[in-house]
Amino acid sequence: QLGTGHAVSCALSLLDQVVGHSLIMCGDMPLFRPDTILAFYNYHKENRNHLTILSTSLDEPTGYGRIVRSTDGTVLRIVEEKDATPEERQIKEVNTGTYLVENRLLFDFIDKIDNKNRQGEYYLTDLVGILKEAGLRVGAYPVEDATEALGVNSRLDLSRAEAVLLERIRRRHMENGVTLQMSTSTFIGSEVEIENDVVIGPFAVIKGKTRIGKGAIIGAFSYIENVTIQKGAHLPPYTMMSEE
Repeated sequence: QLGTGHAVSCALSLLDQVVGHSLIMCGDMPLFRPDTILAFYNYHKENRNHLTILSTSLDEPTGYGRIVRSTDGTVLRIVEEKDATPEERQIKEVNTGTYLVENRLLFDFIDKIDNKNRQGEYYLTDLVGILKEAGLRVGAYPVEDATEALGVNSRLDLSRAEAVLLERIRRRHMENGVTLQMSTSTFIGSEVEIENDVVIGPFAVIKGKTRIGKGAIIGAFSYIENVTIQKGAHLPPYTMMSEE
């Protein structure tokens, strides 16, 4: 209720002076890939940063905190939308709300964050400027795929996030040799396993722990859930198969 800085301070007791680094993420951003987080961590360690921000660039950055850099590219601070000047609002690089930071610095500096801003909140983003003033190293790692930073704050956002995840699943199967006819019409769940040379017709729904063997053909408008389809099987359109 009192801002992201307050939220982190409430969690510090869980660290109990643990030595290491903390990954701080927003609970409403479900689209970050494991590979992105690993690359983010490696960048943080290789550059010996005390704090690293995961950033991205948006054509329409309204609503996001902007990454303010110096002329040589050094990160200076993060400014929130409501506190930004007109010039700062033109910046396309934005904060995703994801950070890597040394634990000891959270204990040492979190109390220096104040709520002297238009929202009257404790912004974790202020930690960037505080650490910079203390002479510590702060960096930003830009993720190229901005869809990974999509936040879910409404039913519309949820629909967009679901569409991204479903497209990733479809793409993975197609890259592994599965043919999807009218691919965007097909729903494939995250636990489904499909061998190569399978053909799936338009508007099929495949869910649960379904397994589909090599060379099988799934007809259009079929609904399959928690079923094993044998190698080379041919299911006609409108097939309905479901097991608990």
